[in-house]
Amino acid sequence: MGIKFAIRTNKREEARVTILRPIIRPTKTGDRIDGYDTLGSLQGVDQDAVENFSHEKQLNDKERFELENNVAQLAFNKHDLKDSLEDLHRETIYWAKPYQQALYELWELARKNNIHFCPLEIMQKSLLTKAKSVERKLNDILKTQVNVLEKIGIDIQRVDDEEHVKKVRATCRKLFSQLLKTGISEELLCSGFNQIAQMYYHKKEVLKPHYLKDYATNIRKLPFWYNTVAIDLLLLHGKNPLDNFSIEAIVENWLRLRREKMTPDEALKTFKQAFQPKQEDEPVIISEIQKEYAKGLAINNF
Repeated sequence: MGIKFAIRTNKREEARVTILRPIIRPTKTGDRIDGYDTLGSLQGVDQDAVENFSHEKQLNDKERFELENNVAQLAFNKHDLKDSLEDLHRETIYWAKPYQQALYELWELARKNNIHFCPLEIMQKSLLTKAKSVERKLNDILKTQVNVLEKIGIDIQRVDDEEHVKKVRATCRKLFSQLLKTGISEELLCSGFNQIAQMYYHKKEVLKPHYLKDYATNIRKLPFWYNTVAIDLLLLHGKNPLDNFSIEAIVENWLRLRREKMTPDEALKTFKQAFQPKQEDEPVIISEIQKEYAKGLAINNF
């Protein structure tokens, strides 16, 4: 008996999403839906639209959960598939009640702790990723382009935010290259890396001296949190990463393992103490810190 979504089309203007709340009437045999009240229309399909509508209409948590999940599907179709609201087709999903309740409870806890978790968004994106993988595999097996997803304009090449991953890994190689340029022995660097990883971040990784040159030159699928430890290690030895890296790269990687332990204000204060940035760079630093916190807490560290 949750809120209902209706896509209203109009030839003279863009389609809109209307939200309706059921009118519940108690009966001798239990509650029943006796019509719907129109709450209003969404002003977009982004997170701001969800926030504004939820606040304005005073949605309860269950209604907010439904709104967030359904809007995420609309956003996926709009941004990932480039489809308009008018072209969408509704399908029914069946849920086991305990499973559905468990997902809702996870969503509640995640939201309270600033972790982004939207089940239907994950389902849509995961399905698309798997479908791309299947088409690539079919192309390999059949030695021809089956052209199923691609004919509707979907690029089936591996994405997974590939450009961002490349940047982070390039930063990782460059950080290890900077460590080697400190003149400190590889044994001492590895010992310091392992101590920082274990003492501050509870990571039990054991970095060995003969790995360093490899990490500094080759493309390796290292955990992204290596960047955080490498930055800390450079600072420990009096080398300021801001001398060789962009503010954006340093803020993102320095905060990677810190966001859940400090507020944005604490992050700014600690960042300034650690890196001693130029005063004119502070607005950029503040902006980048805000962007990182807006992502919510990471649920993995790659």
